[in-house]
Amino acid sequence: MAAVETKVPNYFTGDSKPDEDDDQDEWGTKTLVLKPDELSYALGKKGMTRKKLAKSSGCIVEYVGYTVFMSGTREERTRAKEYLDWLFDQLKGPVYVDGWEERDDCTCVDVPQDCVGYVTGARRATLGKIEEEWGTLMFFADFRGRGSGREVPPASPSSPYNAS
Repeated sequence: MAAVETKVPNYFTGDSKPDEDDDQDEWGTKTLVLKPDELSYALGKKGMTRKKLAKSSGCIVEYVGYTVFMSGTREERTRAKEYLDWLFDQLKGPVYVDGWEERDDCTCVDVPQDCVGYVTGARRATLGKIEEEWGTLMFFADFRGRGSGREVPPASPSSPYNAS
């Protein structure tokens, strides 16, 4: 798409309206126009963030200029938009996912403070490898004092992931 848009400007973006969703349940496309500083973050190094976003949401995600095209079922488009919002929320601070307890696409794991560096890895390398291998997005969240007041339960003392 981007190559076609380069050769023939406005071929894809000319007819799309910003922040548009065609409201199709079975298959459709949602568009969203990003700010210049958001685009590089949403794309990621060598397009890896875009690929992880697409794989984890099940949605086709393409960037043409500053426009994001998210194509798939309504559920896939909704997930892709939510995941993109969470990516941008990370730039402002800890992410909180409302209703995470009821979602089937969220798993929360308590990571002791002294293990955060090990779990993250140098320049987020460990998290990136896990995301790529398992088709997921991972980020740190702060659940204290948010939502229903329920905190993520700590890992059991016998857990291999719990530092001793």
